[in-house]
Amino acid sequence: MDWNRAGVFSRLLGKSRELPLTLDGRNLLAQAQYRQAMRESQQASLWDTPLEEIRYVVVDTETTGFNSVSDHLISIAAVEVQGERMTGRCMDTRVSLPPDVTIPQVVADLTGITMTDLHGAPGPIEAVRQFIDFLDQDVLIAHFAKHDLLFINKYLRQAGFSDIENRVLDTANLYSSLHKSSPRHPALEELLIRYQVTIESRHTALGDASMTARAWQKLMLDLRQHEIRTLGDTLELLVTK
Repeated sequence: MDWNRAGVFSRLLGKSRELPLTLDGRNLLAQAQYRQAMRESQQASLWDTPLEEIRYVVVDTETTGFNSVSDHLISIAAVEVQGERMTGRCMDTRVSLPPDVTIPQVVADLTGITMTDLHGAPGPIEAVRQFIDFLDQDVLIAHFAKHDLLFINKYLRQAGFSDIENRVLDTANLYSSLHKSSPRHPALEELLIRYQVTIESRHTALGDASMTARAWQKLMLDLRQHEIRTLGDTLELLVTK
């Protein structure tokens, strides 16, 4: 594995100034503590920031199943939303599987991804590194975020890193918090239909991430109509729902 741990720390920190690059326990601990301090400082400043002034990264994954322990990542994509605007920037990659693993037919039928599509694709750790670089320290958005995070964090741990600690907004939870009559765990289709988002490329990582981003744009307007205007307001909604 040629993933330079200290280099990734510097990218996660988003700073040009680097800490010592040796990997002994003390320096790893120092880098981890510095990274956490930087994140806490940024998160504190984000709390009162209006939603339309924040950078978001909307992610979706496709996997061989729902069990993050025994199943595997086969695709990950993310799109950038700056405030209320989709910028057009994205990352999207297939992910190669271990030699003894194949894509279940039901998953291939659902996603359209075949074993041939994975030839030459990066491994899961490299794919997650690409995503982390794209995410930086900004707010992560996903529909049923727990599923995506379980797989992403699995590979971060395999590489020797801690779980993602960015602020996370789950569009399913936000939607059900605003609309009490909706199912507790609304499918993405419910949001897409309510917010009149065209359904296309469903069950592909980039397609679902893009549609979730468009739903988030409409959900922000919905939040504003409920006098929820900042990231702090939004997080409090999730806690008090």
